[in-house]
Amino acid sequence: MTTPWRIEVCSPPDRDKLVGELWHGENDIAEIDQESAQLHVTIFADRNGQPYRLPLDDLIAQLREAAGRLTGRKP
Repeated sequence: MTTPWRIEVCSPPDRDKLVGELWHGENDIAEIDQESAQLHVTIFADRNGQPYRLPLDDLIAQLREAAGRLTGRKP
């Protein structure tokens, strides 16, 4: 069984603009922000401080999808 991906566009109180959160199962693994003229991604460690190991093609596709939802542009 594969772990499901989820993208949430939200408005954290510490940000001026919307962000896109990228979830893999129950893990918040990355956030895309548009605080400057260019999109930026922050990739988090897991709860134990360990790195995530994810299929590259899946991660890239999810990042593109999240960026498209955040900006309103198709990836």
